[in-house]
Amino acid sequence: MTPDDRTRTVPEQGTAGGAGGAPSARRRDLLVAGSALAVGAIAIGSATLLRGAGDSAAQTVLLPRTRLAIAPRVAAARAVRAEAAAAPRAGRLARTTPLRQGATEWILRAHGIRWRSNGHCADRARTDCTSFDGLRWGTVRGLLAFQADSRCPLTVSGGTERGHAPGLYSHGTGYKIDVMPTGCTDRFVTRRYRPAGQRPSDRADLYRAPAGTVLAREKDHWDLLFQPAR
Repeated sequence: MTPDDRTRTVPEQGTAGGAGGAPSARRRDLLVAGSALAVGAIAIGSATLLRGAGDSAAQTVLLPRTRLAIAPRVAAARAVRAEAAAAPRAGRLARTTPLRQGATEWILRAHGIRWRSNGHCADRARTDCTSFDGLRWGTVRGLLAFQADSRCPLTVSGGTERGHAPGLYSHGTGYKIDVMPTGCTDRFVTRRYRPAGQRPSDRADLYRAPAGTVLAREKDHWDLLFQPAR
């Protein structure tokens, strides 16, 4: 989490839609599917998809020392043919699956998403860090979809670290992520998503995406909630 950094808006590097217009839903789905298959292949291939102690439904993805030889976007392009055959073998990650720090960093870096923290750290117990430990796969997947739809450069400024408001679907439980505001993201959200009132706790303007994602425009960042479907 970056209280100080958030006050400095990241310089605008693109516009909503960008050159060539918004990507097709097909391409967006392929990009996300490619990451899902990559994560599944990493986990199964190195035997590191583990169930959490005391919770038969909980799973944790660990990042191995080696990386996939195929770039994520190349893998995504091949996902059309490979998904049917690979998914049963690699297994599909549930949206509520918590990821480890390294796995999430690998996915974000592969898709050009940056992150920052005041403390230049990833310790979940420190408020000046930006941690991805325990971030849900559905949250990561939703962020990738938001990036593909908006075509905006994204910088994450808050994850699962201490210092956020508690709750069932909160930062601490892995369902929320903070993104630095830019002209590109501001325009995309306010023009493409419908207003949903204000959050009672801080009067932050709310917007709801067609898929159900709720975005709150706080003073110095966008707060994205990817609540699982009930």
